[in-house]
Amino acid sequence: MLSTALISKAVVSLILVICLILTSAYLLRAWRNYRSNLASGKMDLFKRFMPSAAAAQLEVLEIRPIDFKRKLALVRHGRKFHLLLCGEERDIVIETGTLDDSNGCDTNTNNT
Repeated sequence: MLSTALISKAVVSLILVICLILTSAYLLRAWRNYRSNLASGKMDLFKRFMPSAAAAQLEVLEIRPIDFKRKLALVRHGRKFHLLLCGEERDIVIETGTLDDSNGCDTNTNNT
């Protein structure tokens, strides 16, 4: 017959295996939700890792693809607007403008 010690070891091992399975399922579900929220834009990395005042000053207003390697991005930082050309090798500031209360927007073209 089986001894009491052997039965208690088997029960404790079974409980431990069930706890490990439940913990890994919970961690896998949390990781999957984190990745889906990050991909869908529900989780903003600036808000997560930067103070709220700094995150409120930096905002990506619009992104337009030009081709497979490059895209244009309109970024606002405080009262300044920047038009960026983002590519694989480097990023270029095409135009910089400030928000002017009287005219709307005052632009300064960067000729590089």
